Amino acid sequence: MVCVRVAGEGGGVGSRGRSLSRSAPAHAVGGCAVADASLLPLQPSKAVQATPRALAAGVHATATLPPPPPPHPASIRRCLFISGAGTGIGAATVAAAVGAGYHVFAGVLVAAEGEALVAAHGVGAVTPLPLDVTRADSINAAVSAAAAAMGPGLRLVALVNNAGVLRAGPLLSPRAADDARAMLDVNFHGTLALTRAAAGPLLGIWTDGGAPAWWAGGGKGAAADPPPRVVAMSSLSARLPTAMSGGYAASKAALEAACAALRQELAPWRVDVCVVEPGVVKGTRLWGGAGGLGASLAGTAWAGPAAAFDRVLANSAAAGLDPAAVAAEVV
Repeated sequence: MVCVRVAGEGGGVGSRGRSLSRSAPAHAVGGCAVADASLLPLQPSKAVQATPRALAAGVHATATLPPPPPPHPASIRRCLFISGAGTGIGAATVAAAVGAGYHVFAGVLVAAEGEALVAAHGVGAVTPLPLDVTRADSINAAVSAAAAAMGPGLRLVALVNNAGVLRAGPLLSPRAADDARAMLDVNFHGTLALTRAAAGPLLGIWTDGGAPAWWAGGGKGAAADPPPRVVAMSSLSARLPTAMSGGYAASKAALEAACAALRQELAPWRVDVCVVEPGVVKGTRLWGGAGGLGASLAGTAWAGPAAAFDRVLANSAAAGLDPAAVAAEVV
């Protein structure tokens, strides 16, 4: 079985009003997909808010979410910013977002990926932006370009942190330290760096105490517009690490811990932080793994587990979760 699990306090990005989850942070079960990638319905429950007293006691206190805000004016078009948008889940999320009427700022690592997105969806639907989440200059340039392009007619409703990299191998191998750093740089530090850079210019979260433009009354009272959301693409590996994926699992577990804290830190602005945990996805690729992990570890004590890992990736091409199913949980 491959699963999609989504955690967050509030509803999802969705223009359909579908909730990503409504349960305790980091404990919400979104839905599961069997081999044919058909998703079970989400199971909504009471929304909760972690208060300092409740956290100290190790429990969560229930809270009532505000009523739904009024719909967007017809003159305002909603948009998403998606990192790692060129392939896999990212490209599928772009397609789902465009189909739902969003304009997408698509962060791509390779220019050809952005060209392909424009060719598929049109110039008016997608704005490709060069983006390497491991480089501050690239992040700042992409955020500045998106902020400049938005103007009064566009409003960002979600930042989708999808950029990620998978390097597999035994944790005691000579290259394990370099691989772990590379995955942390993208999967963990990259997500936080992009969110940090986008907080003010794109999400309206000014840490100097200024009230966000989308909220009436400085965070109290009726909402003038729904607050934005931050979405982070994690993995079921964060909870179920396996041999050969320890470094990757650790990077995603670190990401989830940071998101749990960020969700509480952004509570004054009513900004939700949602984590999506897909299982094995069709088309999952190893960074630099052209010859397969088993081939690179042939003749070592890890040859067996490495070959098993290769088989899991090979089987995902037929039995894995369709990226479109994951995208449907985001949009």
